[in-house]
Amino acid sequence: MPGRMSTKRRYQSGRGTGKGPDYTPWIKARDISSLGTKGVIKDWKDGRQRHLLSQNEVRFYYILRWDDNVIDIREQFPLDIATTKEIAAGFGVKHPGNGHDPMTTDFLVDYIDEKGIVKQRACSVKNDRSVIFGDLNDPKVARAVEIQRIEMSYWKRNKIPFKIIFGDELNKAYASNIAAVTSFYDIRTVNTPQSFLLWLLAHKYIKVDMESAPLDFPALMEEYLSSPEQIAQQLQAIPERAARLIKLNMEDALNVMS
Repeated sequence: MPGRMSTKRRYQSGRGTGKGPDYTPWIKARDISSLGTKGVIKDWKDGRQRHLLSQNEVRFYYILRWDDNVIDIREQFPLDIATTKEIAAGFGVKHPGNGHDPMTTDFLVDYIDEKGIVKQRACSVKNDRSVIFGDLNDPKVARAVEIQRIEMSYWKRNKIPFKIIFGDELNKAYASNIAAVTSFYDIRTVNTPQSFLLWLLAHKYIKVDMESAPLDFPALMEEYLSSPEQIAQQLQAIPERAARLIKLNMEDALNVMS
């Protein structure tokens, strides 16, 4: 993909290297001027900005990050170009780009499996199934399939599971609910009972159905935080230091309720 920074500069600046808060994606949102649905999200757990190139990537990111078994997500992850060139040549197809830019995978995910072992999986996000399962007589579809085969083969060589995610099959309500509550993950944002509710949801002290429909926040307020007594009960359920800070920040609101 074209960008403001040359391939050489990207390598020199450490693009595509590091982990967690120290990772730098190969492609950043500002590098792509033509995408109107891209997004830069500040991760609520480690504080690093994630550079996502479509709303489907944004939605999938929220759903991935909500999973407590996921410990790191590296977006726009560059693939070793010598390997992908070799794979492309083996298939008899043209390597994407100008021969100098590496291919990228949308997400490389580190997670803890059921045995407590850290593993990885790679994910590619497509708008819908027609992108690669459409009419192969369409040059765009045929080319997308060629590129996808290279990417899949790359991860197979590296013995890392690879999965294609279709954006139109993502749970939009789920992603939207996660985005809403995690915007109050930082305890410094809590200064009202309403923001306290979202903080409790973001930290999973209150667990509700996030997947079926958009959250009804007024109903949740009525159920969990409609009185000083309920607020006090929720404060007792969280770490003491956090409870003191939240109670101090909500002091004016609590006085009004009393």
